[in-house]
Amino acid sequence: QGNPCHHSPFDEKPAPSVMAVNPANDLLAQPAVLLGLAIVWISSLVLMYFMASSKSGAAEQAKKESASSFLTKVDHVTYACAAGTIKKWAWFHTEVEGGTLINRIDDVRPGDPDSSMMIWCIDYGSFGVALVEGIDRAKTSQVTRFVKKHGDHACQHVAYDTTD
Repeated sequence: QGNPCHHSPFDEKPAPSVMAVNPANDLLAQPAVLLGLAIVWISSLVLMYFMASSKSGAAEQAKKESASSFLTKVDHVTYACAAGTIKKWAWFHTEVEGGTLINRIDDVRPGDPDSSMMIWCIDYGSFGVALVEGIDRAKTSQVTRFVKKHGDHACQHVAYDTTD
């Protein structure tokens, strides 16, 4: 029945073996992955620009008036996942990118007859990724609608940490 020492951290019980197919081959070829990484990179550059510009020039008055001076860092990026793919994306963010799965909620509203969602949180130290996947019941969830419009693993939002 396989080696019990090999299991996926995303399964509730030990799996007989680690994934036989390396999903990174498929994931790295998807434009959504590259787009998501580009969004994080660009957001970081924009944040660094605004932080640097708020420290220079006739700075103090401009700094007080500038909303960008309240931004301190990118806190997290949330990706909307297609049905049945959250485990694959969690694998990518932990095994390929080196994050740690710190929270896994498989149904945020179990009593809601209309819809709900899963949310899995990946920590990178000073930065995080949230993965959400829709749970459709009587109605289509907002996550499922977002994925239908924007695709699997599409960046739903970028959250910034602020001084306030």
